[in-house]
Amino acid sequence: MNKTKFNMVILGANAQIARSLLHYYAQHEKNNITLFTHRAELLAKNLKALNPVKAEIKTISDYESLKLLHYDLLINCIGAGTPTRLQDNYQLWHDITEKFDRLALDALAESAPKALYVNFSSGAVYGSSLTRPCNGEERSCFAVNNLLPGDYYALMRLNSEARHRSRRKLRIVDLRIFSFFSRYSDPTDGYFLSDVLAALLQKQVLRVQPGNMLRDYVHPQDLCQLIDLAVQQEQINCALDVYSAAAIDKFSLLDALQQRFALQFQLEQTPHQSPNNISSVYCSQFHKAAELGYTPRYSSLKTIMTELEARLEN
Repeated sequence: MNKTKFNMVILGANAQIARSLLHYYAQHEKNNITLFTHRAELLAKNLKALNPVKAEIKTISDYESLKLLHYDLLINCIGAGTPTRLQDNYQLWHDITEKFDRLALDALAESAPKALYVNFSSGAVYGSSLTRPCNGEERSCFAVNNLLPGDYYALMRLNSEARHRSRRKLRIVDLRIFSFFSRYSDPTDGYFLSDVLAALLQKQVLRVQPGNMLRDYVHPQDLCQLIDLAVQQEQINCALDVYSAAAIDKFSLLDALQQRFALQFQLEQTPHQSPNNISSVYCSQFHKAAELGYTPRYSSLKTIMTELEARLEN
């Protein structure tokens, strides 16, 4: 864009994905960044860890004031939390997501109708029975009379996407994240790489389920690249699968982590149930984002290694 300053807003600024994006966007002096959070003290602490900060940054705690702002880009990073943190209160997935999504849509319509709205969706919309990478032709299938916790999340994300597609006049992109890990990840989140991080930090043996799996972790810098490309589109209203330069399977990753960080792991013979997506394959070859010019620089392995190194150095 040719403007001297680029105005962006991030909702849920303490979220892992928000901090990961801010790590890069804060380095550019052309950016005016407004951060929304209910936890201002925590955000102030997180901002102190950023270096360098060349962007102009301000913090707002009243989300209703979003309707008074004018901006070029709105990024919604608000989530109810991981399944581990929810502790079976899955209603929050729907209540919190819908509340702030509707607030964002109302604000766009009232004060920033030409802005781009970036919402983070999930590969979970494809369902939990994938046996191969998504190719864009999938149809989600749910047992309508026997919905499981994993279905709640998938349907919530799919519902949000449908709500956005119906707003055809607004510029909205739903970025479907399949897997995400960064230096700001919480070791207590309950995901596979969270457990890896916890084991490395505590110098403990990682207990691993026996089955292999294929996952795709996008690097935060590649995610910023995709957002920047979407901003350049005058008319855009779609969902895009997010992908790295290459996915990785669990045991290849464990071998690499063992060599690089001396990670110790052992197979756990008793499988456990998880409300997360339990597909053995959870990644996409539906590269519609390439039509925007998206070319990820980082593979999943390089993403994990660079982000783990950054975390363990601090």
